[in-house]
Amino acid sequence: MLYFFAFFTALAITMILVPPWRQVALPWGFVDRPNQRKVHIRTVPRIGGIAMMAGFLVPFLMWIPLDRPFASILIGVLVLAAFGIWDDRNDLDYRMKFAGQLVAVGIAVFYGGIVIDRFPFFGLDALPSGLSIPITIIVLVGVTNAINLSDGLDGLAGGVAALSFGGVAFLAYVVEGAGLALAALAALGALLGFLRYNTWPARVFMGDAGSQYLGFVLGTLVVVLTQDVHSAMSPAVGLLLVGLPLLDTTMVMIGRLCRGRSPFSADRTHIHHRFLDLGFDHYEAVTLIYLAQATLVVAAVLLRYQSDAVL
Repeated sequence: MLYFFAFFTALAITMILVPPWRQVALPWGFVDRPNQRKVHIRTVPRIGGIAMMAGFLVPFLMWIPLDRPFASILIGVLVLAAFGIWDDRNDLDYRMKFAGQLVAVGIAVFYGGIVIDRFPFFGLDALPSGLSIPITIIVLVGVTNAINLSDGLDGLAGGVAALSFGGVAFLAYVVEGAGLALAALAALGALLGFLRYNTWPARVFMGDAGSQYLGFVLGTLVVVLTQDVHSAMSPAVGLLLVGLPLLDTTMVMIGRLCRGRSPFSADRTHIHHRFLDLGFDHYEAVTLIYLAQATLVVAAVLLRYQSDAVL
């Protein structure tokens, strides 16, 4: 019942908050205006991320014991909320966004002890802290940005992240990681409440406040799942749970570097852009990406005890 309450509370709060906040988004300046890179052709409120965070935080504070890892996730979410709301209002430079991400990730790593100390193909021996800490920071910042950069079509980032959180919740449940399962279900409930208004044609966007919060929470929960809750589970499972957003972002940045451009420069080379350029409709592109992500998440669940090589 507690799992149901965590999920339903997050769902209900998010669905209740979106409509009134949507009405004040324009006068407060929380809007996403169309440009040559974006597929929408009208101004859309981007305040859904704030509603999602509220929906997530209420059950998180009510039912999850705030030990150091979960307390660090809470603080990190609040840090990213501050930077994300600032960005959604004023369009921050990417270096300021990156600074906020580093602060949140640093809190999770150094205060919460959320560290990748077991790495695929390295066996059960823990990596030295000189390697594990930098790797964890790179991975968590990378996942945070991967979800952020996948937010390019109506319902895309939210649906992909929902599949990942569903996988994390199931795996945490079967290995008796109650706090982790509650956190994942709270995030999933908030996402589904938001998707009520974000599926095509979207009436509200999540904004950077929402996408960065989602990436950070997903990344930290996956690390806790594969490193702490159940050490018999291969750490490579995390790669499948994060799945397509991480792969897409990696390939896009490699492509930019190969063309002599900054990996942080804007373009139309993400997988959703490529599907649209191939002639797929908006909902068709989103559906295909959902199917690909669902395949990776199901593989993570079914192959969770397989070797690193198989994964």
